[in-house]
Amino acid sequence: MDERARAARLAGALADRLSDVLPAGLEARAEGAAVVVYAGDARSMVIPVRSFGDRGEAVEAALDVLLAARDEAEGQARVRYETAAAVDGDVVRLWFGRLEPAVAQPPWRDVVPELRFVPLAALLEDGSSTASTSTSPAIVSDHRDSYAGVMADVETAQPLRSVTLVGRRTRGYRVDLYRDESGIGLDRRGRRRVLRLGALRLEWYPK
Repeated sequence: MDERARAARLAGALADRLSDVLPAGLEARAEGAAVVVYAGDARSMVIPVRSFGDRGEAVEAALDVLLAARDEAEGQARVRYETAAAVDGDVVRLWFGRLEPAVAQPPWRDVVPELRFVPLAALLEDGSSTASTSTSPAIVSDHRDSYAGVMADVETAQPLRSVTLVGRRTRGYRVDLYRDESGIGLDRRGRRRVLRLGALRLEWYPK
């Protein structure tokens, strides 16, 4: 099984579990190697699943998706959500849900509900998956998501500089500066906001 197929399997597993816990009005669907959050019939967020080759990378890929879904859930419900993921033996354990009370402190696995675990064998071994998921090599796109095509691959370039900004009322933001092809514009890539100015590209996302 190649990395794209593994990512598609993880996308299917995460979309299935997230659809049960997202706030009313949001639904998660797997489309190729991505989890797409819908608000009604419209796409609200496209979350690419990063490629992975082992159990450690698999849980990191899962957590990236959960964090993006958390941000979308908070925007929809106007309440705080939290999430966590960890490898435990032969499974990836997942936690996701509304933070109650809102002043609760981490670790989040002790605070928010646990979702159904994902067997690692279903993600890493050929013929071992119990879920039927698409392995299309690209994210499904339409006219409402002109940026979706560029989200199909995980960023592999190394940033010129990275900083973390922390405020009293925020969890903090990671800011990465890249050198890129000349251009100008503002895009959204999963949890990331991307600003292109000439030959520089600035990306930022909540921690």
